[in-house]
Amino acid sequence: MTVPRWLRAVFLVGFAYLVIGLGTADLARLSGAAWRLVAWATSAVVFLAHIAYERTRLRSATTTSALHAALAVALGAFGLALAATLRATATGSYRGAFALALVAWPAMTGIVSFVAAWVLLTVAGVLGKKPGESQ
Repeated sequence: MTVPRWLRAVFLVGFAYLVIGLGTADLARLSGAAWRLVAWATSAVVFLAHIAYERTRLRSATTTSALHAALAVALGAFGLALAATLRATATGSYRGAFALALVAWPAMTGIVSFVAAWVLLTVAGVLGKKPGESQ
């Protein structure tokens, strides 16, 4: 059984978001909040690269590309929420909000990233059309 390329990309990009988040969180604790900006910028580049991969290599439709990008973001957010929950449990500072984060973080980030990717791809598609070209 072969795993579809889009699904491999979702897992790879989701893992990249997790690594970016965990790595920069530790660095931010040690040397300042500038690392949060590095995380956002790096994640934005990964997000745009994933969308470009979906459109150019996989030839996915706008909605499909946005959905796959949103799934990767949600997966990364779930990984971060899980890491935060495990860390809180290990340090004895667990609260019920950590359980809520396991659902809320992926849902919030996934919805926002779907809308952002869809708008970005739609605008890029409109701007990329030649004058007189039909839709």
